[in-house]
Amino acid sequence: MQSIDTDYKKDLIREVEGLPPEKIKEVLDFIYFIKANYIIDPSQMYFWTTKWQEMEKEADKDKEASNIVGDWTAEDLLKNLTRDRIMMHELDNVVLSHDIDEYGLKEGDVGAVVHCYENGTAFEVEFVTSGGETTALLTLTQKDIRQCRAGRFCMFENTNS
Repeated sequence: MQSIDTDYKKDLIREVEGLPPEKIKEVLDFIYFIKANYIIDPSQMYFWTTKWQEMEKEADKDKEASNIVGDWTAEDLLKNLTRDRIMMHELDNVVLSHDIDEYGLKEGDVGAVVHCYENGTAFEVEFVTSGGETTALLTLTQKDIRQCRAGRFCMFENTNS
């Protein structure tokens, strides 16, 4: 058995010595691939495919460009996944998620979506008084608003202010 291994190694070296540099790189890549099959759990092999690695590079670019959602916590991930399942549409009632002092808007104020931007990335939301006067027309994201839940009262007047 020892002499067979030695013969194979000699044959491999002899074959590689006659190859141009770019072909040597291919042989080396193939050797790495063979070794990886021993190291990487077969159920995890998909993560090492070219397609998956391209998607990882795309995700890295999004991270570098700060084109991400959330604050990297599991809690925030679940909140955003739940929120993103519901697509908002024009004329949907929405609830403001935080105060916007510049317009006198408070968390919980209700507005109406009057325009949806491409892929639900942003929304034009109109906030009106009980008399129908527009108090603000703002471009907001899903971080700023949430949908009113069906069957729930989503408007109230705070008489303490």
